Amino acid sequence: MTIALFLALYVKTVLTDFVLILNPDEPFVVKEFDILEEQYEDEAILRQGAWFQYLPLISTIQVQSIGILDSNCFHLFSSVGKYSQTLNMLYYDCQDHEQMTITKYIKFMGNDDQQYNFEISINVFEYENQWYYFEFILFPQENRFQILLIKNEEILKNDILNVLPLKDQRTILKIGGDLVVVDSKLLNIANGDKFASFPGKIKAIDLSGSVVDFVDSAIYLGEPWEKCTCVANPISSLINQDYVNLITSIYTSRFQNCDQFTFTGWFKINEIIQTHNVLTYQFIKLTSNVQNNLFQNQNISPLQLFYQLSKNLNTIIITTYSYTYPSITLDFTKDPFLITKEFQILNNMQLWHLLYVKLEREEFSVNLKFFENRQIYEYKTSIVVKQFHQIYFKLFLGNLQKSTNNYLNIISRNLYFFNCNKDFQQQNCHISCGECDGPTYQDCISCSIESKRIYFPEYKQCICPQDTVDHDDQCLGYPDFGFQLISGEEQNDECLYGQFELNGLCYQCPGQINSQITTCFECVQNPKDWYDNPFCNTFVYLNQDGRTTSLEQIYYQFAAKPYFIFNGVNLELCLECQQSSLTNQENINQDIAKKQELFNSFCLSKISGQQCSKCRIEYCTTCAIQQQDKSVFIVRNSRNQKMVSVPWFLQESQKKIIVYHRITYHQQWNAKNALLKIAFIVLNMWLMI
Repeated sequence: MTIALFLALYVKTVLTDFVLILNPDEPFVVKEFDILEEQYEDEAILRQGAWFQYLPLISTIQVQSIGILDSNCFHLFSSVGKYSQTLNMLYYDCQDHEQMTITKYIKFMGNDDQQYNFEISINVFEYENQWYYFEFILFPQENRFQILLIKNEEILKNDILNVLPLKDQRTILKIGGDLVVVDSKLLNIANGDKFASFPGKIKAIDLSGSVVDFVDSAIYLGEPWEKCTCVANPISSLINQDYVNLITSIYTSRFQNCDQFTFTGWFKINEIIQTHNVLTYQFIKLTSNVQNNLFQNQNISPLQLFYQLSKNLNTIIITTYSYTYPSITLDFTKDPFLITKEFQILNNMQLWHLLYVKLEREEFSVNLKFFENRQIYEYKTSIVVKQFHQIYFKLFLGNLQKSTNNYLNIISRNLYFFNCNKDFQQQNCHISCGECDGPTYQDCISCSIESKRIYFPEYKQCICPQDTVDHDDQCLGYPDFGFQLISGEEQNDECLYGQFELNGLCYQCPGQINSQITTCFECVQNPKDWYDNPFCNTFVYLNQDGRTTSLEQIYYQFAAKPYFIFNGVNLELCLECQQSSLTNQENINQDIAKKQELFNSFCLSKISGQQCSKCRIEYCTTCAIQQQDKSVFIVRNSRNQKMVSVPWFLQESQKKIIVYHRITYHQQWNAKNALLKIAFIVLNMWLMI
């Protein structure tokens, strides 16, 4: 039990009274009282009182065995003999579902053996969410008894009787909780009668006999509880979700509302799965979080949404409720509280649509907008309702009927749920759009001037210009990041793409460099250090689909790798360089000597005494050149293995070189690599002529 002490220095009469806030786990107060002990004290006064607020859908833990499903009468206060178990006094509320009435009863057996019975009728629309105060004051020395009943600040009963309502010397006084009558002496109360635990809030008052004005004291202590203070949920934005097949989601409210809520979100029917002529699909339901399915009936659901599709008519159905009697245990088979509003949708049902639903006090309003380019189709309604208060909500979305052959696949974006009153305006467009017909960046119709974006109508998107980047939904240039543009005079220029650096100067890399192919990727990739290892073995090219880039490795298996040298003006292939350096003087001298030699015929055999040029094709035993109208380079292999012939054509200075290269299977070279090898060798030989 938690105790809260309220002091008011300017109200002398209430200095010793304070409020007991009952813990939901223990919603009752039990006190033991002996009337003889009080009678021996001069001017002794016994006071017992509490404020009660009826809230049937509040999520209070029911620790008592008897709940509102077991009885339509609620126990508020009782006095039972400790040893006799005789019921001496009872204060309770009863709902008559047949007569649709609510009555408060105060019954007790006086010490004069007379029955006393008081009945107070309550307006059915002034019961729920209203504070009612009950207090009795005993004056044992004077044999006097006072009853006090207050609604908010209105006094309903303030009677003084010359009798004491206690027959037993020692009694148990109980506020709240349930009650099963064991031995009754009261009129119309039988043994075994059950009284349910009160569904709502109870604020017990620990009272002192020194207070003079009991009414002022009660009203003063009741003021802090009279008005509901709404605490907003910490999370109001719901997760974006695509509701396909049987997917559902549940959102529960952390705090209760008072008399309002707001729900809004974007939805789009992405796919219709329909086998029946008429498809009725429930997508949204808002209920209380009371853990009993009976209390999630649509007659007490603040919001439901259905899509109804047929061949000739499409409809969106919105339901809410307005109670005519404040009970949640009525027979709802005939839907006595249900309010249904149907919108016949004349436009395309599969457009983006924005739903906005709000309950504020007793006004329930719905606004539904469909967007198609710059055309807006709007449907709306407003209804006066009477709904239950202070509810912990539970929101369901998705395929709530669990249908497997008649359902919709729905996209949801930008959903919000507020349990408290909030002036919230849903942003129609994505921040990148100027105008739109949907919530995403792919639903733009135009771009605002302030966004600095370019509109692409084929994609319905607003894209940042080329010299900016999209950062936090803003198009930002280099000044926005604090970058400084260095002028050309101050800039430390580097070589352009496709050039390499040598002695502080830039030269073109060998081979071809264009949008389709780069024949010497080592030079392009490492322009500063390529001169230390001037060798090309990687080709970069685009695949035929033009979307992906591939790397192809070409390994030249020669006696000496074909390095490049630099003659002071141009790059040249070095015929038989043994070291890798673009400016290695020994390589340069050796290459010059080789190029000064006359073009020698290939030896017809290895044992020929004639000066020969080396055959650079590995594994070949005989090489020869025949020169007629056209130059032909023929390669033969002396091994008796099955051969594959591959032609290669190379045109240079109107001379045609035709190369035939036979390759053994066991070497497992593919034809493409073999062709590239031969082309490279022939090109090298051509430079020697």
